[in-house]
Amino acid sequence: TIRQKGDQLLRLILSLLDLSKLESGTLHMHPIAVPIEAILQDAVSTISPIAAKKGVRVALEPGPPVPYLRADPDRLRQVFVNLVDNAVKFTPRGGEVLLSARAEAAPSDGAGVVLLAPVRREVEVRVKDTGLGITAHERNRIFDPFYQVDQSSTREQGGAGLGLAIVKRIVEAHHGRIGVEENSPRGSVFVVSLPYTGTSTTRTRVEAP
Repeated sequence: TIRQKGDQLLRLILSLLDLSKLESGTLHMHPIAVPIEAILQDAVSTISPIAAKKGVRVALEPGPPVPYLRADPDRLRQVFVNLVDNAVKFTPRGGEVLLSARAEAAPSDGAGVVLLAPVRREVEVRVKDTGLGITAHERNRIFDPFYQVDQSSTREQGGAGLGLAIVKRIVEAHHGRIGVEENSPRGSVFVVSLPYTGTSTTRTRVEAP
């Protein structure tokens, strides 16, 4: 029990330090060309033991080649491990968490003539679960530091409400965006959009046992 509580306290301290550095702009990123496939596979592999113990299926869906990202691999791994872990936490036994990635190209803003607008090329990663779902008013607050969805599962699983706040700030530090789709009445769909460099890689299926 002492070891478990000590580990929880260490994670809280590290999360507070990360959040402080992100908000002050002092957290250093080390961007390289990163295959998003490898990051998502790592997230699935990391959370697989927790998911299997709970009886939740975690899978990376196959798809067409996805471009590389210019990103810090360790911080991107932190983003998707947090998102998958959070999805498993709020998904009941027998449910599933699915990850997918695809390349997108669209005007960088909605203003002016579309043909003349600069094109923003992104990789869109979706983390979809069959859990409790997030109400409309909570979707506007879940990325705030220390905010927790008011559900019994939140109190049961613990946590300080820092994970999603850190995720959002890491994504934004990569010039990306994160949001939650409308998905009433159940389930959650987190969508992360990150700019890419244009090099492709392939994707294979990975899932928890």
